[in-house]
Amino acid sequence: MRILAIASISFSAAVLCASYMPGTVTKMVFAIAFLLFGLLFCFLRSLRYRSAIRIVAFSAALGLLWFSLYSSLTVEKAHDLDGQTLPLAVVLTDYPRAGASFVSAEGILATEGLPSLGIRIYDTTYSISDAEPGQLVYLTARLRSTDVRYGEPYEGDLASGIYLTGSGKGAATLGEKGYAVRMLPARARQIVLKQINRIFSEDDSSFVRSLLLGDKTELYRRPDLAVSMSRSGIMHIVAVSGMHIGFLVGFLWLVFGHTRKSALISLLIVWFFVFMTGLPPSAVRAGIMQTLFLLAPLLHREDDPLTSLTAALSFLLLANPFSVRSAGLQLSFCAVAGILILAPRLQAFFMSLFGRFSSFAPVRYLIGIFSSSLSVMVFAVPVTALHFSSVQVLSPITNLLVMWAVSLCFWGSIIAVLLSLLFLPAAAFIAVPVSFLIRYIVASAKAISAVPFASLYTCSDTAIYWVAGTYLLFFLFVSLPLSSWKKVLIPSSISAVSLVALLLFTLMRFNRAEGVFSVIDVGQGQSVSVFSGENTLLIDCGGIFSAENAGDAVGRYLLSCGRKKVDLLLLTHLHEDHVNGIPVLMEYLPVNEIVFYAYSTDEDSQLESILAAAESHGTKITAVGKEAEASLGRISLKMTTPLDAGDTNELCLFSVSSVGEYDLLVTGDAPKEAERCFLSENTFPDIDLFVVGHHGSKTSSSEELLSAVPHATAVISTGYNTYGHPSPETLEALSGHNIPVYRTDLSGTVQFFIR
Repeated sequence: MRILAIASISFSAAVLCASYMPGTVTKMVFAIAFLLFGLLFCFLRSLRYRSAIRIVAFSAALGLLWFSLYSSLTVEKAHDLDGQTLPLAVVLTDYPRAGASFVSAEGILATEGLPSLGIRIYDTTYSISDAEPGQLVYLTARLRSTDVRYGEPYEGDLASGIYLTGSGKGAATLGEKGYAVRMLPARARQIVLKQINRIFSEDDSSFVRSLLLGDKTELYRRPDLAVSMSRSGIMHIVAVSGMHIGFLVGFLWLVFGHTRKSALISLLIVWFFVFMTGLPPSAVRAGIMQTLFLLAPLLHREDDPLTSLTAALSFLLLANPFSVRSAGLQLSFCAVAGILILAPRLQAFFMSLFGRFSSFAPVRYLIGIFSSSLSVMVFAVPVTALHFSSVQVLSPITNLLVMWAVSLCFWGSIIAVLLSLLFLPAAAFIAVPVSFLIRYIVASAKAISAVPFASLYTCSDTAIYWVAGTYLLFFLFVSLPLSSWKKVLIPSSISAVSLVALLLFTLMRFNRAEGVFSVIDVGQGQSVSVFSGENTLLIDCGGIFSAENAGDAVGRYLLSCGRKKVDLLLLTHLHEDHVNGIPVLMEYLPVNEIVFYAYSTDEDSQLESILAAAESHGTKITAVGKEAEASLGRISLKMTTPLDAGDTNELCLFSVSSVGEYDLLVTGDAPKEAERCFLSENTFPDIDLFVVGHHGSKTSSSEELLSAVPHATAVISTGYNTYGHPSPETLEALSGHNIPVYRTDLSGTVQFFIR
């Protein structure tokens, strides 16, 4: 392996380790240790691999020192400003984006006396709506560091170079406009966005924006597309990645030919494209690799893909070491590493397997795509399991179906956008076949997504064990003295059989229990499930103050438990922290019926989206009165609304769900008055489990209710919040009644198996 590759791998590994090390002192101690170790090998001249060991030691020390220095210049300075309200001057680096109740824009601090840090400002007065990149914005804002989000460590903004957020206090003032060269990509991006919207329909434009510019905002606003693309493994294809840079270079070589001049032109266009897409790590990595590839002939150097890959990683980490923990960067590098290391071996194996049929071009094409897709999947599975709790089992099949269409769609979209600048009717003509390709890609994604177990969700420990066991199995067989096909075929077969066994075990585990009661971790919100046999009852599906939509969390959990449908979804009330995940949930698995109180108020404007999702999926909607009952196999359900009038919380729908002799009480966010009314008007069995009202707020959990459930176990469904949930008063009251308490913010999803 070349010196550059050794140095790059050592540097990058040290940066990754530094990102997990506590405190600067620890990093400095290890850096000094590596430096001394490297110096020692400067004097031990007779040892083998002396030079390589020195390079590893010095590169690792550099990685640790660089991470510490960069952190002190960015994150630590952001911490010094955290919580302060200051007058700011910000130079915008992109166009503002409109949200539901604010406008946000990214820029660089340009206030005298403050560090020049990346910042995202939020303006609720919409006074910066017409600002442009390079323009100065003056405002007073409350600053927050971005390394913590919803109470948890967060690297997403740090990886993008955003270290502060500023919440505007009052209207902002727009200053002078700048037209620096560095703002050209942002302006070009805006032009492309406008042309895309002119050429394509609203549905198609969201796909093209993601494909050409990496803008997935509109895709995520359509749960049907977002979930199906995620489950089928196609989401990474429609987001800007190294594959798109490869498409672009191929298109440029087709246009300009294979000459030195065309190589230089391609380099300029590739880097303009990378900047225009907002410098996502995957595109930057691909840009660096393509640069090394295109420059190698010009500099009379051999192109070494593995060296190019590791060098690209080290360059990225030199620019921003915090990107090392970015899911996008990790997926990008794992995918390319898989293609470089494993794909040639798999391709050779399949070529030999098909024998003389592999001489046909279509067969070679399919083998190439399948081998590359499988290689990417093998290397990317740990990252997707870690960051997204899922493994797209059928992604190689998806790639076989759509990869050709994606490449044509990419080229066609670029041609259409360029033509639209010259002659709009010609661009509209090109857009027609591109739209057909988009519909084919989307239909393929939805078809694959609908296949049972298209994605394996690692919400359960058994799924995590399977992923880890599969990798150990492959590493074991690689080290054995076996023929190449046996090293692939035997562990693959064992892994496939064990996966089937895992799925069957999961089904048996949940189906054989008389009942399973779960309070699902959805952050600051609530979702409670009851399983018995093949029947599933769900109570609420919502959460706030979380980076993850509650529908994603609940959908993945139910599928990981082998659930095929939700028979009945009961809504205690219509606040967003109890129902905002329902449209997304319905994209994961069918919901047969939704029940809510007919006179519940809709303060958070959630009902319209729920009814629209129900209509599109053929879900029955039932608005019940003061009392109602339902039966789902062995699950019996009694519902009542104790109060006749009041606000949304006061009109909560209480429920008692029973499987055999085991009973669950859920009261939503009902206040103490509603609890007392419920106790005075209803008789109910001894409660075994109850979900503490209003996420542990002091407004619920009355003395009368706690006294009425002396043998119950309590679960508080809560997450990061600014309300003080659960309140000390509620925790003290539960302790005073000797009621065992579980909390989803501490324990995650809480399950109770009833045998």
